Amino acid sequence: IAGKFESIANGVITAGTHKLLSCTTDGELEPYAVGDIPVAVFLGSKKGSATAAANDLIDVLVIHGPIDTIV
Repeated sequence: IAGKFESIANGVITAGTHKLLSCTTDGELEPYAVGDIPVAVFLGSKKGSATAAANDLIDVLVIHGPIDTIV
């Protein structure tokens, strides 16, 4: 799966600071951290702001499907 989608932010996501996002166990997106698997690129908040708060709708470009375990 790849393309532009809407998702729900798990916490604060800021354009320019948080480009890559990873998936939580609830299916929401959060800023990528070392050790996570990047699954999307943050394109912006649906409310037109550069920053999204927890539970805000965001636009993302999906780059990879989430994987639970890497073998």
